[in-house]
Amino acid sequence: MVKGKQYECLLQQEINSNMQWELMLENDGLTVVDVYSEWCGPCAAMKSCLRKIKHRLNEYTLNFAVAKSDNIKYLEIFRDRSEPTWLFIAGRQIVNIMYGANSPKLMQLIIEEIKKEIAVKAGIRERADLQITDLPEEIIYEEESVEELPEINEVKSEMDLDEEYIYRPF
Repeated sequence: MVKGKQYECLLQQEINSNMQWELMLENDGLTVVDVYSEWCGPCAAMKSCLRKIKHRLNEYTLNFAVAKSDNIKYLEIFRDRSEPTWLFIAGRQIVNIMYGANSPKLMQLIIEEIKKEIAVKAGIRERADLQITDLPEEIIYEEESVEELPEINEVKSEMDLDEEYIYRPF
């Protein structure tokens, strides 16, 4: 039995470059990728969950990887974010995205995506293709400049009016 850090390397393939990303896309089956920024690291809290689901499913078509978004062009949209981001990849396509460290939700999504991938391989259904631009609203709105939002300008003008009435001790 392999112990400690060596086992983690076997559980999750490390991806640190565009070339490694392209090679990972060639994996057969479903690959669940933990996308992280270098300054915060991959989601350590979910490693036991990943190990548990890998052993429970005993599915040879289930792969795990950690990808450093700082070095991978395709993942630049995820740079400088501290929220765990999970990409589900099959057939060189992103088929699902999950944000956060919700262990039960991640396990359920892995099971659902494995079932879908088995159905795709059997020719029963077609694979969904999720575009990386299909981000949740909170991330899309975060990209907008705060200065451009009319609500912010309204609050600023109210603050300017109230400023002359603020008590300031000497």
